[in-house]
Amino acid sequence: MARISKGEGWSALALDGQIDEHNRLSELDSLLSDASRLYVDLGAIRRINSIGVRDWVVWLTAARQRFAEVILTDCPPAIMHEVNLVKNFAAGARIATFRVPYYCEACGKESMSLLKSSDLLAQGIKEPPSDRCERVECRNDLDDDGTFYFAFLDEQAGMSPTAAPAGEAERVRDHLAQASQQPLSGESEDAHARHSRVVQPLKPEVTRGSVGTPQSVQSSSPPTAKPSGVDLVFVLALVAMLAVLGVLIYLIVTLE
Repeated sequence: MARISKGEGWSALALDGQIDEHNRLSELDSLLSDASRLYVDLGAIRRINSIGVRDWVVWLTAARQRFAEVILTDCPPAIMHEVNLVKNFAAGARIATFRVPYYCEACGKESMSLLKSSDLLAQGIKEPPSDRCERVECRNDLDDDGTFYFAFLDEQAGMSPTAAPAGEAERVRDHLAQASQQPLSGESEDAHARHSRVVQPLKPEVTRGSVGTPQSVQSSSPPTAKPSGVDLVFVLALVAMLAVLGVLIYLIVTLE
């Protein structure tokens, strides 16, 4: 699923779920409006496999040709691993914000911090900044290889400054938060809702009177099964076999 939004000079989408062999990235192109900048929120991506990586690179490369600037936001560890592992995974896109996993060995707690690439580059930081645990006596450490996790900053440092106006990223985030999810495959919202209802289990229906008091509860029972064409063929074949068997018995008795 994807949430789509647009504004003056920008188009945005937020992806949800996992990017695997069942992805529909190619169907997103028709849902996006033409603009100078494309924001892609990846915060809800939980997993991406090798086929998903291949399709993502193809899709993002095409997006870079359509939009002057592609900005990735809220990139989770699953995405950051591919960014640093696959050379063209980001394909010239700007990674604005990314999530960093921390772990407190004393507490045994995991946490996630959202960092801005621009802040780290401005301070010349290319390693995980210190992060406080909830307890003063504890300290969070990066739950990953710091050199590997922050390697992408070298490439980001060589990119031209973003052309986005100040505050645009915040407006995009607010718009995406209010946007409804869009079904893919060209379905309308109504069609998608109907398809969703089909796979839901049937629930008892309550019939209400004029004053709103429940009068009866009717359980939705499955309809009586009707014989199919396959069942009819089976019955006819059985009757034919019995007829042949009867003829054979008759001949045996007669010959004796």
